[in-house]
Amino acid sequence: MYLKLLLGAGLRLAVVGQSKVGTWVKTVSARTLCRGSGGGKSQSTQIITDNCARKEALLGTKMIDEWHAGKVSHVRKPKPVDFKIYCDESCHLEHDGNDAMVFGALCCDAPAVEPIVRAIKELRNRFVYHNEIKWSKLIAKQLPFYLELIDLFLGSGGLRFKATVVKNKSLLDHTQYNGGSHGTFYYKMAFYTLRDFLDKEKVYRIHLDYMDTQGNQRTQKLIEILGAAKPSVTISAQTIRSHESQLIQLCDLLIGAMSYSKRFDAQKRSATKARIIDHLENKLGRVLPDSTPPWEDKFNIFVFSPRKAA
Repeated sequence: MYLKLLLGAGLRLAVVGQSKVGTWVKTVSARTLCRGSGGGKSQSTQIITDNCARKEALLGTKMIDEWHAGKVSHVRKPKPVDFKIYCDESCHLEHDGNDAMVFGALCCDAPAVEPIVRAIKELRNRFVYHNEIKWSKLIAKQLPFYLELIDLFLGSGGLRFKATVVKNKSLLDHTQYNGGSHGTFYYKMAFYTLRDFLDKEKVYRIHLDYMDTQGNQRTQKLIEILGAAKPSVTISAQTIRSHESQLIQLCDLLIGAMSYSKRFDAQKRSATKARIIDHLENKLGRVLPDSTPPWEDKFNIFVFSPRKAA
């Protein structure tokens, strides 16, 4: 039992030193270090449990020393990630003057991430496109680049997109339903968007676009709630800046088209954005941003409209 506890503490410290998977680290440490085996607790286990906070660092350091000395041969490793999910949002601020809000997620088979990112970079080089891809900062002369980027998404079997669209967000009653917090509603949207991506026994890494200084805390709570809803799934997450991720930028392009198509009639759209929306609608064979059946796998859209308070 003592060796088992050492393994738990050592794994925590070793992972912290070599990886950014904070959710795994916390889960493994809490589960391994602070529990006994079976229904009861031995005396030695009780002592270590009672002093868990004070002993953890000491035990972990000792474990790492023993591992380097060749005295420990087995250290449990995290499971490999099966899927990576990249999230972004459009018009998510409460008082931004826009009445349609979109939260989108791009799910990618983990082995496909590197070749897809490489393909995006090759497109960038071919079109000499060095800017961050943002719907709000499209470049008219780069229209062919945007269209090929959409074709890359549609032609890749390793990519799936899902979005939640909120119409008439000015009708949202945060006081009654969200504890007075628009930020809480934002993470509810994230939960319902991400939930259906999660399959049993799979491992997911979620990348969320940096929103504000409270993002890490809210992200941790989101992961806890997703984990409770899907207990057989292993989930970790991090917030990153959008310019750091090609796939978050691709997600931005897709949700931008969704939001823009809802907010502007065809005759009021900019020429570049109208061409992108037309191209996407023609390829999909439907109008944006109409809801899709729940079983739609490649490009799934759920449209929600809050009721007006009585």
